[in-house]
Amino acid sequence: MHPLLTIAPSPTTFHGTVAWFSEDKGFGFIKPRLEGPTVFVHSAAVADAPKPLVQGELVTYQLEAGPKGAQATNVLHGWLELTGRALPHATRAVAELLA
Repeated sequence: MHPLLTIAPSPTTFHGTVAWFSEDKGFGFIKPRLEGPTVFVHSAAVADAPKPLVQGELVTYQLEAGPKGAQATNVLHGWLELTGRALPHATRAVAELLA
C-alpha cells in the first residue's frame, strides 16, 4: 500500500506522528497533527500490520472512546491526503472523547 492515498473527507480521520511506541509492550502514543493531547494506540489497532509503528513515523488514524479516554483505531502507516477541506474539528473531537 502506498503511504499517500487520496480519500473522501471524513470527520473521523486524523493525522499524527508516533510520539512513542514499544513493540515489546504492544502500545504507544500518537501526537495529533493539530493541537491536542497525545492519543493512546495499541498494536492491535494497526490496520496494515504486521509492520510495527516507529517513533517519528507519520500515521493516519481514527478515534474511538477507550477505557481511559481517546484511543487510536484503524491506524495506517503514512498520511492519507484528504480531498476537500481540512479537519479543524480534530481538537474538539479529541476533547469530547476525553471528557
